[in-house]
Amino acid sequence: MAAGHIQYRGGRGCNGPDWLRSDHPVEPRLPQRVRSNGSKGSIIAVKALLFVSAVLVGLAGIGTPADAQNYPWCAYYSGSMGGGGTNCGFVTFEQCMATVSGIGGICMRNTQFVPPAGPRARYLSPR
Repeated sequence: MAAGHIQYRGGRGCNGPDWLRSDHPVEPRLPQRVRSNGSKGSIIAVKALLFVSAVLVGLAGIGTPADAQNYPWCAYYSGSMGGGGTNCGFVTFEQCMATVSGIGGICMRNTQFVPPAGPRARYLSPR
């Protein structure tokens, strides 16, 4: 035997475990995954949980509808070849004019504006 050469004797020596040897006849065994018994009751419980979760997610999406912006003034921005934008989100005419000054555009009343409902007058019924 040559100097410095260690002969493999099996086990976990310097050359590693038996299954790493190229002449070892047995394939290495990998750990098997742990599996549940897969009873029908647990499968039904998982399906029920998924169904309830899907229903709750669906119900969460059904909230109050979003309200559109309702402001009295619109800015119509000038653009090249008539392609300007519109912003109907201004409370006052002055606020609208301050926005369009310097960038070009005009301010006009919002034709879709609906004033908020104020207090209702009480009518006395005749006695």
